[in-house]
Amino acid sequence: MSETALEVRNAAFRWPKVREDQFSGVSFRLRTGEICAVLGPNGTGKTTFLRCLMGLLPWREGETLLFGEPLKKKSDREIWRRIAYVPQARSQQIAYTVEQMILLGRSAHLGPFAQPRGADIRLARETMALLGIGHLKDRLCTRISGGELQMVLIARALCAQPAIMILDEPESNLDYKNQQTILKTLNRLAKESAISIIFNTHYPEHALRLADQTILIHDRRATVGKSADLLNDANLSRLFAIPIAVRELEVEKKKRSVVIPLGDD
Repeated sequence: MSETALEVRNAAFRWPKVREDQFSGVSFRLRTGEICAVLGPNGTGKTTFLRCLMGLLPWREGETLLFGEPLKKKSDREIWRRIAYVPQARSQQIAYTVEQMILLGRSAHLGPFAQPRGADIRLARETMALLGIGHLKDRLCTRISGGELQMVLIARALCAQPAIMILDEPESNLDYKNQQTILKTLNRLAKESAISIIFNTHYPEHALRLADQTILIHDRRATVGKSADLLNDANLSRLFAIPIAVRELEVEKKKRSVVIPLGDD
């Protein structure tokens, strides 16, 4: 059986000066090479949830375990050697080249004032080749598209050689083609490189397609289960407060789950 990479035990979070928890009673395990989606409407705390997982915000109670050991007992350097965070792609104001941006992923493996060595540069270029963005090496991050920038941020995370990747809405604000590229990349990293992945999303179809398990953030609770079991008509309709139907279609001899918002008409 696969090793447990990340575990949360009976955790709750509450903002200062707020009387109610944002969410509570959260427990789940993420195993090596497994993918977990965090799904919910805007404003329910999906990004907050990720920040708690990584120790950037403190749980009010409960704890996160990293390979069986409490996260709070580990140094920042230890944590960021095992976990890589991919934020939402936003336009860059600092004019790094793509290669320079990706080399920032080596920071946790270098000394405070150390410069990337030949081995680090080779790893960055191998990572770019793996993700199909080698042709962008010398382009400025201020001059590439949103989809390209998202792939650069994933490459930066991979350059840290993490065991776990945590991504905040990696496919949002992208066109269909770039969304599919991101999803295929994450699936390949989990299956071929045994990287454990957690990603936030607004798209139930993406969770159904990609994630072994899903966490639904709603009504100040977090519900955890296998994606195929949890993402049904009733749960999604309640989550998004509109009628939703999940149906299975066969397209080109492949079965795919589609999620259909029915609206009020």
